[in-house]
Amino acid sequence: AFLFAGQSRLNQDDLLEGIRLAEKALKAYDKDLLVQAKEIFAKEESNTMAFYYQTYCEYKLLEMSLRPGNEDLFDKYYDDAVTHAEKLSAVNEYESEGKTLLAGIYMMKIATSSMSAVTLSPKAHSLLDDAQKSDPGNPRPYIIRGIMKYQTPGIFGGSYEDAAKNFSKAIQLFEKQENVD
Repeated sequence: AFLFAGQSRLNQDDLLEGIRLAEKALKAYDKDLLVQAKEIFAKEESNTMAFYYQTYCEYKLLEMSLRPGNEDLFDKYYDDAVTHAEKLSAVNEYESEGKTLLAGIYMMKIATSSMSAVTLSPKAHSLLDDAQKSDPGNPRPYIIRGIMKYQTPGIFGGSYEDAAKNFSKAIQLFEKQENVD
């Protein structure tokens, strides 16, 4: 059963070790370390924070798959990443993050299969709209939308100006979070 309960069998030390390993993997852009971190988080899907990090690791593995030599990662992690981001989107405190990750996952699918843009692009934009409504202070939907606007040809709605506006908004929101923290 997929339940997000307050209690967790994943011990705090394992969770912190997974986070440290994920951070190290992302700084080094090391897929093997990222897979190890993902496996730590996958031990306990009922812990919302561990499940978020597992999904985020899958997202980053998909991102890594877009680099030459890592193409095999996409097929290996795409379906699980979609399923996990959808589940994460259904959890109130992670709704915005889950929808943002799912939109980003769809964006990467479009990058690997341009024909999927017909169906996935509207879904991604809708997810980002929902993510921004559920948490207006979350900067990450603006980053994903900015990337989409930047990478999309102008005849299909892309715009460097719109991309810059989204990136600027993300920066403002990150600065605001930094001041609160």
